[in-house]
Amino acid sequence: MSSSPQGPLILIVDGWLANAGDAAINLATAHSLRREIPGARIVLASHHRTLVGQRYPELDLAPPLDALADVSWPWTTTEDVAERDASDLLVEEADLVLAAGGGYMIERYQPEGRIRGYEYLLERGKRLVIYSQTIGRFEDRELRSRLGSVLSAAELVLVRDEPSLKIARELRAAEGLHLTADEAFLFPGGRRIARPHSLLVTTSMHPWERGGSEDELKDDSHLAEIAASLTRLLASGHVRTVTLASTTQGLGGSGQALEDDTTAADQLLAAIPADRRNRIEIRAGYLTPSEYTTLAAGHTAVISMRMHGAILAALAGTPALLANASDKALSLSRRSESRIVAIADRGDLTRLDELIAPVLEDPRSARLRQNAGVEQMRTLARANSKLVAGLLR
Repeated sequence: MSSSPQGPLILIVDGWLANAGDAAINLATAHSLRREIPGARIVLASHHRTLVGQRYPELDLAPPLDALADVSWPWTTTEDVAERDASDLLVEEADLVLAAGGGYMIERYQPEGRIRGYEYLLERGKRLVIYSQTIGRFEDRELRSRLGSVLSAAELVLVRDEPSLKIARELRAAEGLHLTADEAFLFPGGRRIARPHSLLVTTSMHPWERGGSEDELKDDSHLAEIAASLTRLLASGHVRTVTLASTTQGLGGSGQALEDDTTAADQLLAAIPADRRNRIEIRAGYLTPSEYTTLAAGHTAVISMRMHGAILAALAGTPALLANASDKALSLSRRSESRIVAIADRGDLTRLDELIAPVLEDPRSARLRQNAGVEQMRTLARANSKLVAGLLR
């Protein structure tokens, strides 16, 4: 690890590198904080260092706080536990601790261990910031109460969508609570050299978090429906080639209970008629956010069921359809005045060909609209690091 004696030590906890979307958030956060707080040392206490940490030399990586907080996950490694003393020293020296941006404060993700980690940090008298986060509604009363206590004790709570703002307002006072935007919008975009009539598709079986469950994604039935849309696009000539790739893939066999969208891609490909499959390529293996962004930049358009797949494509200047009707996705589309386009509900997955066809016919107009939405979100996201910097002045 590097050292910076001139400025404060900011420790980001709950870093997540297995998902390129979360990795984009981690990278953008470190860059934003260094820009706003010259001389600061930014350390990311992250999971999956042993799996993919070598792919991120620009990050100052440290072990997660699992051993300190007496928490163990399927992805907690013996190396993580062995470095307990290093974690203890980092926490002791940290001037400020940030809970990394993302969408993990949702009950289905069993966040008790993360909440315990924040309680541990607060018990040690550390200053805590919740950074650019999605917060779900908790049915478990005890866990909800503990989350409320953590949010109330945090000096800043920054949320990235309107439903999270509403929930956070129920759990803590308004002072120090801000609606900003996903930090991933500050990740650098790629250079565009796109193949004509090419489509990048990111499929997933990851469930959607919604206030009501009527449109939540519950099984894999949508894969056959998406396959039918792609078949129609190939038959019509709107699309000549399709690439299947995701921001969450390549680590499913690691023994760390990680999602792998390659499974969804394989099922989708199997549902395509055999005479069309030679025009479809599966890009296998783990992708960093830069690699996914570069891949998106080489296509005419993107359909992504992963929110960060659509965000990274948009940053690359490639028109994207966010095929996700979760609360966070709908909030993103609404806040960008539909310049970042998302489907409305589960039923739209049956007609993705209709929804993407106008983009394929006139990608330039779609790109200009989307670029305006990206700039809206980038302006809001820049507030994240500025608010943190204000705490240290």
